[in-house]
Amino acid sequence: MTEPNDPLGVVIGTREIYDTLVSVRDDVRSLVQDREDIDADITELKKEVRELQRFRHAYPLTALGVIITSVTALLKSTGTV
Repeated sequence: MTEPNDPLGVVIGTREIYDTLVSVRDDVRSLVQDREDIDADITELKKEVRELQRFRHAYPLTALGVIITSVTALLKSTGTV
């Protein structure tokens, strides 16, 4: 099947080209699906970070309130207050 004037003797047929294109198409579809999954994960992570940032000042204040309440209860139980 090689042509006499072809110095390398390589011939690529339409079937090989078609098979390669189908393979590339499948790879691109897989990459698109991966990208969509990654985008969904990033969106979810952004949402979680926003929720955590909303309460980042509330946690120390809550801990401070618990400490003050505990110290007050301790002082009341010992009779110093």
